[in-house]
Amino acid sequence: MFFKRVAVASATALLAAGLAVLNPGSAVAAPHLQAPPTVQLGYTDLAHPFTAYDVADRDLPLGAWRDATTRRPHVSRVYATFDVASLTGKRIIGGTVAIQESTAGDCTKRAIEIWQTRPVSRTPSWVSAPRALRKLDEITTAERCPGFITFDVATAVRDAVEHNQPRVSFEIRVPA
Repeated sequence: MFFKRVAVASATALLAAGLAVLNPGSAVAAPHLQAPPTVQLGYTDLAHPFTAYDVADRDLPLGAWRDATTRRPHVSRVYATFDVASLTGKRIIGGTVAIQESTAGDCTKRAIEIWQTRPVSRTPSWVSAPRALRKLDEITTAERCPGFITFDVATAVRDAVEHNQPRVSFEIRVPA
């Protein structure tokens, strides 16, 4: 596959995230995919606003959900940061964040957004979440739910590379 498979999950949607960048090869070669390394992956939870949840290789929650131990509802957002320093000097013609849902709470009311945030080096808590800079893409259809979803993030990757920023960070969330 063209993305690093890391389970990212939720009671609303369970996901796997990775970044793939398409850049042209030499004049005779076809464009090829590169998968910049993930340097941060985790989630926040409104029910525990001062805790940051780093994730190595397990499902991450996304959206609103309840459990038997907490009276407050959980609302989770996923944060991922990628090291794009190796793309310096290359022309970026595409960029995609791909996620694999494991489960979904209600496919009829489906909406997932991806936002670019200021770069982060470690997973934030709900109260220390980075400022969202711009919404990049969204999905609102119930087709193939749960399923494999891709988001177009080429603009954010291209801008980071053009401005010599070594990292680009994203927030994946369910809109209010």
